[in-house]
Amino acid sequence: MNTSTTIAALVQTDTVRADAMLYEALHQRKNAGWTIRGLVSVPLAAEPGQVSKNTIVENLHTGERHAIMQSRGKDTRGCRLNPIALTSAGDELRHALGTRPDLAVINRFGTSEAEGGGFCAEIIDLVSAGIPLLLVVTDRYLGAWRHFIGGSDYELPCSRPALDAWLDSLPRQAADETQSLDTGITAS
Repeated sequence: MNTSTTIAALVQTDTVRADAMLYEALHQRKNAGWTIRGLVSVPLAAEPGQVSKNTIVENLHTGERHAIMQSRGKDTRGCRLNPIALTSAGDELRHALGTRPDLAVINRFGTSEAEGGGFCAEIIDLVSAGIPLLLVVTDRYLGAWRHFIGGSDYELPCSRPALDAWLDSLPRQAADETQSLDTGITAS
């Protein structure tokens, strides 16, 4: 992957999960003064090899947590995504466009995005605005991701060294603005 790109997808497999690593890395950056907008999955205890069915996402700006899946009963079929949580996530991503954070995060490129919906418009808007964007894509949706983004140039292996190297390569919006305030020169 070209480390100068402002979009990256951590490629998650059944054996290599991104949630705990990503959660920890993003909180370390926030503690170091980064401005981060978007949602990240909160790592929850699950049986080895299984994903928690009650996925919780955290708003990286406010710290609020939301259940991204809704319980619809044991015999129901179809999409279990919680529309209220999705609306909140979309609002948070659109707000990132106006605030120019150091990084925007989308917890998953999943079924909805693979079908052309979900947060596809927000991904395009954030990348078009030059706001660095990080998301997770499972190998199940890797083909759809590559079709959407136009290839595999924007993928990161699901490892902390790869993630840290990509994050370290990003220009910091907040640092640029702080420097502008201190020197009176506007950063470009």
